[in-house]
Amino acid sequence: MAATLSESAAFWASIATLWGAAAAWFTYFGTVWRSRKDRDSALRTLLSGLNAELAVVNDWAGGSGSGYPNQMENIQQEQPGWFVPSRLIFSFQCPLIHGLTNSPYIRELQPVVSDVVALSRSITKLFDYYGEYRIYVTSQPVLYDSVMRKIAGAQGVPLALTHEEGIYVQQIGSFKGQIHLQLIGGAASADALCLHKTYCAARDSVSAPERNLKPPAFPIWYWAVHLTAGAAVVKGVALVGHWAAWF
Repeated sequence: MAATLSESAAFWASIATLWGAAAAWFTYFGTVWRSRKDRDSALRTLLSGLNAELAVVNDWAGGSGSGYPNQMENIQQEQPGWFVPSRLIFSFQCPLIHGLTNSPYIRELQPVVSDVVALSRSITKLFDYYGEYRIYVTSQPVLYDSVMRKIAGAQGVPLALTHEEGIYVQQIGSFKGQIHLQLIGGAASADALCLHKTYCAARDSVSAPERNLKPPAFPIWYWAVHLTAGAAVVKGVALVGHWAAWF
């Protein structure tokens, strides 16, 4: 039995509707899936970058050990290098640590944000204080030159410093003691924001999501619509088969 023109038009319109709706859904689903995949890849890259910066901070924070003690009985004997004016500290760059709160992935990284922000604060405090130390050291070039000359010529003999030189050297040692014992600190430090403690906390926090990172699951209704769209395609094929059998 042959179908009329109007019946043929209605039939193919229904097929187009079924397949068009299914194609629209599959296109949307593919877009969402690719977006999630790209976001997951970018998040993994960000975590790798954070870990790379943490590896740099590790050498400063003594993260491989227990850090510095709370105090030293005789700093000048235990750490004579802290009293040398020419001893420099080279800073490091960690833009991901400092800028984490501006990341577009802040929602996924919520469990690590507070620890990383605390580490950022510790790093800033350390280098701000070190900047003050360098200003003190370099603002007195005459003392710097005379002390360095005496250190260079000492050859193990106790330095014969003038009163002003002695104050200068002791102040340098005080700065270095504050930097290492308080600002960097260690596991026994009373300051929860010392670099050692904030580094260890941030390192442990960042390693957890990197180990357990999984793409978020699609809602159940996604799969329900997915099955419905698949059924629409199958039904359309079946209807076309029936249509072909009429001829």
